Amino acid sequence: MLDNTLKDGKGITLVFDLFGDGDSSNLTAVIDPTSITPPALDGGDGIDTTTLSNETYRTKQARSLIEVTDGSMTVAYDPAIWETNGAGFDISDVLNHNGKFTITFPNDDTVDFYGYIKSFTPSELVEGEMPTAEIAIVVTNYQDADHPEVGPVWTTG
Repeated sequence: MLDNTLKDGKGITLVFDLFGDGDSSNLTAVIDPTSITPPALDGGDGIDTTTLSNETYRTKQARSLIEVTDGSMTVAYDPAIWETNGAGFDISDVLNHNGKFTITFPNDDTVDFYGYIKSFTPSELVEGEMPTAEIAIVVTNYQDADHPEVGPVWTTG
């Protein structure tokens, strides 16, 4: 196994900066991740370039653009996440707000990307099991402030 290969997922963190203020404390006060799925890179399906002049094989070409797929996380949550009376945090306050996400891996490498929280979906509540919820994160590759196309940025820790 390579020296820098991750040996365990324990210690991975995800920080949100959905309003550009560097503060994710409101959300992190009511959720605690049990697992995090980072976004992935996908070159997409090949472009069929087969013509009637092909003799034996169908031909394809690679696409030019890369898709950054969505991420997600499973979280334990405080029921206060539903609070809507203005006194605390409300999950609806952060849905659909594009912002910066930073994932820090156990070896202190980081990846920053822009996206938004698409959904907060609680699991079934069952006696004898910890209640969890799934949070879906859509990667936008778009920074609202300056309006540039911004792909994921990897930094070595």
